[in-house]
Amino acid sequence: MTPDYHSSDPATYIMATIITIVVLLLWAFLWWHLLTKSGYRGLSRVTMLFAMVCFPVIGFVLYVATPWPLEKRLDKLAQRLDEIERSVRCSPVTGNVEAELNRLKGEMGLTKMKDPRRTPW
Repeated sequence: MTPDYHSSDPATYIMATIITIVVLLLWAFLWWHLLTKSGYRGLSRVTMLFAMVCFPVIGFVLYVATPWPLEKRLDKLAQRLDEIERSVRCSPVTGNVEAELNRLKGEMGLTKMKDPRRTPW
């Protein structure tokens, strides 16, 4: 007599269902954290998570091919830093600190500091 491998034991289906749910939850949990660390927030994170869990190959290709929000924010900050660096004029200090302060105050239209070398007495 050959064993019946095609039996429909309910315990087998229950265990297979439980294992499948646990694996899917673990997969979703790991992708949730990965998406959070790469800068996805809100609906974009949920959409990418749905793509990762339901269509793993397509979701992974989307994840790799599209620019991450974190990269976009870093690019914006780098542009702002470049603008700030271009707008700031750095000049070497020509002498003492008071002379540099007088030069800066003169550019801003403020009164000059007293010359420390000139004493009132």
